[in-house]
Amino acid sequence: MTILETERLILRELRTEDKYSLSKVLSDYDSMQYYDHTFNEHEVEEWIKWNIENYATYNCVLWAVILKEDGTFLGDCGIPMQNIDGEVHPRLDFILSKNTVIKVMHQKRQMHVWNMLLMFWGLKRYIHIQL
Repeated sequence: MTILETERLILRELRTEDKYSLSKVLSDYDSMQYYDHTFNEHEVEEWIKWNIENYATYNCVLWAVILKEDGTFLGDCGIPMQNIDGEVHPRLDFILSKNTVIKVMHQKRQMHVWNMLLMFWGLKRYIHIQL
């Protein structure tokens, strides 16, 4: 299901068929530099499964980021829920392919997408971890 379309991007729910494309991103050291490790094939499968399960629970987790012009899978982004000291809060998150993201994403465009998502869910408070 498509969540959001911009001039250049499509955000849609992750699907099990995204395993190969998402593996290229989640197993890449540069893309995962702020995580404690890169993902193996099983972890990518679990990542997709977790997101699919949470679409029904929270209606917002991580979505596939697709380049509209040619269908290139860029990674995932969204608003997963984060448990902090026993309280669940929405968190802004994205993991994008470093090789392809440079040609399509700039900070201004990223903030435009985040603002649209925040308005869509009516969020008043969220967590953004900047590294």
